[in-house]
Parts: sequence; C-alpha cells; structure tokens
Amino acid sequence: MNPYFKPFTEPSSEYTQFPFWFWNDALNFEQIEESMEDFKAKGVDGVIIHPRIGLSEEIGYLTETYFEYVSCAVEKAAQLEMKVVLYDEGMYPSGSAHGEIVRNHPELASKGCVTLKKSTMNQYPYEPIRIIETYSEEEETVLLYGPSGGTIRGVHVGEDDSQHPPASADLLHPETALLFIAYTHEKYYEKLSPYFGNTIIGFFTDEPDILGRNAFPGMIPWTAEMVEKLAEAGIGPEALPQLFQPDTPEKQIYDDIIAQLLSQNYYAVLSKWCEDHDISLMGHPHGSMDIGYLEHFQIPGQDMVWRWVGPGERGGITGKDSTAAKCSADAARHLGRRRNSNEIFGCCGPDGKQWAFTLSDMKWYLDWLFIRGVNLIIPHAFFYSLRGIRGEDRPPDVGPHNIWWPHYRIMAQYSKRMSWLMTDAINQTNIAVLCKKDDLPWEEVIPFWEEQMEFNYVEEKYLDQLPVKNGWIEIGAQRYNVLAVAEGFSSLTKQKIMALEKKGLTILPISEVAEMKRNALYRPTLSIRVPQIRYSQIVKDGRTFYLFSNEGEALCEFEWLAPDCLLELQPMTGEIYTSPTQDGNKQVKLYPRELKIFTEKRNDEEYPLLEVSKLKEIQGDIQVKTEPFSLSDFSDWTNIDPAYSGEVCYHITVTVPPENENRHFVLDLGAVNDIVRSISADGTETIIFTAPYQIPLETADENGEIEIEVYVQNSLTNQYEANPRSSGILGPVNVLEKS
Repeated sequence: MNPYFKPFTEPSSEYTQFPFWFWNDALNFEQIEESMEDFKAKGVDGVIIHPRIGLSEEIGYLTETYFEYVSCAVEKAAQLEMKVVLYDEGMYPSGSAHGEIVRNHPELASKGCVTLKKSTMNQYPYEPIRIIETYSEEEETVLLYGPSGGTIRGVHVGEDDSQHPPASADLLHPETALLFIAYTHEKYYEKLSPYFGNTIIGFFTDEPDILGRNAFPGMIPWTAEMVEKLAEAGIGPEALPQLFQPDTPEKQIYDDIIAQLLSQNYYAVLSKWCEDHDISLMGHPHGSMDIGYLEHFQIPGQDMVWRWVGPGERGGITGKDSTAAKCSADAARHLGRRRNSNEIFGCCGPDGKQWAFTLSDMKWYLDWLFIRGVNLIIPHAFFYSLRGIRGEDRPPDVGPHNIWWPHYRIMAQYSKRMSWLMTDAINQTNIAVLCKKDDLPWEEVIPFWEEQMEFNYVEEKYLDQLPVKNGWIEIGAQRYNVLAVAEGFSSLTKQKIMALEKKGLTILPISEVAEMKRNALYRPTLSIRVPQIRYSQIVKDGRTFYLFSNEGEALCEFEWLAPDCLLELQPMTGEIYTSPTQDGNKQVKLYPRELKIFTEKRNDEEYPLLEVSKLKEIQGDIQVKTEPFSLSDFSDWTNIDPAYSGEVCYHITVTVPPENENRHFVLDLGAVNDIVRSISADGTETIIFTAPYQIPLETADENGEIEIEVYVQNSLTNQYEANPRSSGILGPVNVLEKS
C-alpha cells in the first residue's frame, strides 16, 4: 500500500466536519461530556458551539454560568483531542452581541435610508436623523435617514423575529466592531485563553446584515458619512434617488462605498483580532455571491440552506445561490487559503418537509460541495434538545436525534476523505470567469457545467495585478489563458480587459460556449453528452485526480477517454482498486448521488482488481413477512401507520431454481425509503442509503432457498410533519444472478 493514500484509507481528524451544536435548552455538564464522547465515536472531531433559541434564561448568554458550560465543553474537547470553533453571536446575524451594543449605545442601532412621499412620511415609525428633500414630477418626496428597526434572532424563548428580538447594531460605524469584540471575543479569551490556537481554532461570524432582520421596508444601508462620501465620488443630493434603482452608475458607486465601509469597519477588525489570537475568522457573509468580503477570512466560507439548490439535472446549477460553493472555494484558491467551508443541510428537506431530509440527500449535498472545491463541512445542525419549539428551529437535526445517527460515522469518514483530497489541491482549469465582488455569473455558466468545462471565478479586482506571460495569467497557484466575460462590467473594467488582451490573454464572451469548448484544456472526452455529470480535475502533491459526480436523478453510463492504467478510490469505504480500461476507454457507470474518483496507477502500486460483475434478472420466488407491521408484500408501510418513523424488519425468503444453487445472486430491492441495513452470516453489517439497493445473497440450501433479514429505516418526517412520506421497500424486488 502506498503511504500517500493513508489519509484517505485512514482519514485524519484534521479533516473533520465541524457541526453547529445548537445549545438550545437548559444545559447539563454530564450531557455535554457524553455528547462529545458520542460525537467522537461517530468520527466527528470538532464542533461549533452555537447558542440557539431555547437556551435557558437561567443560564443566560455570556454570563458566568454560560461560560462554565463552555469551559466544560472546551476542556472535554482538549481531553478527546477534538477542536472547537466559537460562535460569535446569540443568535444571528452577527455583530450585535445579542443586542447588548444597542442597549448600552442606542445611537449605534442599525441605520438606513428610505425614500417616501411626503404624504406617507408618517409610516416611518422612528425619529429620522436627517431629511434630504428631493422632488418628482408627481409629488414631493423625501429621503429619510434613521434607524432601520433591524433586529437579530435571540437565544431565549420569546426573542425570535415576530416576538421581542434583540436590536441589530450599525456595522458600518467604526465603534461597533470594537464594542462587539469587547462584549464577546474578549470575554471568551479571558475565560479560555490557554485553549486559543490549539483546541479553539476559530470564531464563526454568521451572515452580518447591515440593516438587520425585519428592517423598515424599502430601506438601503446608510451611515452618517454617506452623503459626504457620495459627494466626493461626484454624486450630489439631486442624484440620490438613483441609489434606489438597480444597475445605475450611482448605485454601483454607492455599493462600492458600502462594501468598503463594511470591510474596513467590521470584517477587517474581526479578522485582525482572530489573527492576533492565533485563530481563524470563519463563517460567511450575508449574500451567497459576496466573494469580495472573503479576503478577510482565514477560512473563507459560504452557506447552502433552504434547499436553494437540490437534486435534479439542473437543480445544482440554477439560481444565484448555485454559486455559493465555488464562491468560497475559488476565493480560497486565489487567496492562498488551504481550507474553505460551507454551512450545509439546514432546511434542505424536499417540498418543505424538512424532516424528510435523508442520508441520500446529505450525500448529494456533500458531493455538490466537494466537486466544486469545498473542503471543510459545517453540518447544520446537531441539536442539544428537540423539546417544545426547539425541534421547529430550522430543522432537521442531522445529528444525535435523527434516525440515522447510529450510522453517522459513515458520513463523517466520507467527509474526511473527500476533504483531504480537496485540500492542498490545484484545480486544473485554464478558464477564468470574471466576476464582481458580489455578483457571480450563474446562468451564463450553465453550459460549462453541462459540458464538463471546469472554470474558476476571478474577481475583477485582480485585473490590476495580472502580468501576462506567454498568454497566461497566474493567481495564487492557479493559471489561466482564457478569460470569459459576461455583460455588465464598467467601462474601467472593460479597459483593463482590453489591456490584458493586447498582452496576449485570450478574451472570450462567456456566451461563446463552442469557442470555450475548443479552448478548454482539461475537459474530459466522453462518448456521449451527459449534462447532469459534474467533473473536476485536480493535482495534489504532483498527482492528478479525476472526479465525476452524478447530480441528476437517472443512471448515467458513458465511456471516458482515460489514461491507460487507473486506480479507483472509493471514498465511502476508503478502499482502493485497480480499475481496468479497454483500448484507452474507461466504462463509467454513475448512479444518482454517486461520485467516483480516479487517478493514474503508478508502477510500484499494487491494488486488487476492481471486479465488475454483470447482473441479469432470473426467475425466483420471493416471499416476505415484516415486523412490527404485518406486511406480506413490498408496499408502503405508511398505509398501516402513517405516523411511524423507525425501523421495520423484513424476513425475506428467496427460492431459486435448483440448477442455480451454486451460483451467486443479488437481491435488488428497487426503490427504498430510506436506509437499508443488512447483516451477513458472518455478522458483517452493510448500510445502503442510495441506489442501487442491492444485497449479495448467501448460498442457497438444498431446496434452493436463501433466507435473509433486511432492516429498513425511514425518515423522521412521518413522526414530525404532516403528509407522511412513503416508507419501506417499495420495489420492484428482483433476484439477479452474477456473471
């Protein structure tokens, strides 16, 4: 065995997931320690301590009692050689210290500007700080500057959006971040300084929102110095209404000023504090396409929640949020950061049924991230408690309260293997897609995904820093000789693009897909067009890896013009096989939610040959009985008990023709919702949660009979939500013979 692959076969804790751990109830020292031991046993070697709605008011937030529990968790983590990330708010968006800043400094409440007709000024419920009068042809209007009325979600019952939430603070004001650090970060450091830089590795800041939640309708972010800054940029009072219109030159200047203020007064301040205290600024900005702010993060991040993307041929590549994974990954690539993260799984259940989220869904989302370069997974979330309203707060619990928790180590190890592979890897693409600091073209790149043309988003800020050498530009470890450009860039940016073209860089309109294909140096050669297949080619430590992922809902089979001798790495198990090719072609078969990894086999590497058996259906009698329900066929058990979430045992007897007694058979279960657990004669347990649901059968007895017990678990949606989901083995069930 090549020691190079040891981190893959025996994945290291360095690449662990860091789940949000919702502290959402009365806490108990014993339960905290037991939970962490349970996490560790499941392969989860890190947590993000996240105070959450439902936290006991007797404990409070950032109180001495609260820190006793935090200290317990951090000390236990150190004992277990686990890592901890601290969450910087109670609850989110970050930057207000659970309302403490505004309670002590009312003048630092979030501010905004809104345009109203004079006849409707009384709709604004706060005392405006300044009125800027403008005029329209129809009716006199005013621009009001004042409190936005914004809030954050609090950690105690009664502090959610529609109740009595804490006030959000003015993140554009230079004093706010300093107070935020004093109230929050410094308190943690005072209590836990010996653990900073070893057990404690980061602070997580969560989607800072300048206006806050529930702000007065129609407001845009504002601060006291905005009029002066706009005037310096040539925008006088008469042009201020243009700030409320999309795609105007004035709006672009305004957006740039806001981004600069938020960067220097919030993100840069937090980043410097983290750097000075030997930890990383983690988390993510407010917008899925806010790539510009990620320069301040030691570990750039994004989030994917609310099923903004999901399974299906185009489900992972449609909409502005489909850029979130590459937003953090490409920022990290160009900034020279080893890791980049994504907060994932929250509210990602199908059709709004959040507890219907399955391990199969989890696998799809993980592969969606990995194929795009994300290498640090932040599951949302492990719930401390589901009592009362707690189970309704952005479900599902993807951790200890879920039905799949006994099997979670499979997913934890899978994440570690894939995170190792995607860390310290150089993405092999020669195509850069130009983007703005907060706008990543998504619709224009759909053909890139469907044609397996890998690309990286490059911010326009880099255009000033790019010498062209022999037709190539370099940003970090990445090299490009094609710059794909969409519409909508400023005249100044267009001048910079033209200058690069004169120096030898190939500039192509992003719409010229055919020309882009001819210029794509690392695009795989496939026998047929497979638009639901995603592809990535990376180089890690001088070794090239080829990744294929099926984001669709149908089986895909194609030939790939591949290197002659391949290894196939199986990230679900850590196994490595020699994978045969024929005449330079590799037959690739990808089921939905399957990812395959190949690399060239070297002369000194010996791995077993991957056996690819052909399966054919044969005639066989299949009988079944189940418990605790009494089913005599393969049908939906919700017809018997629609509220049941749990496990059902299928006692299956397969009878094959006598002449087939010594042959090898497979039981194909067809469609299953959701998890299959089978135990072989030698006690080996096999877990299957994605298609194909196929179980090898033991040798038949003298009567041609084979008996097997199969356990099936469904999801928790039947227990927690209305409209139960079909559950169990749904079939068709067939006997297949190996050849």
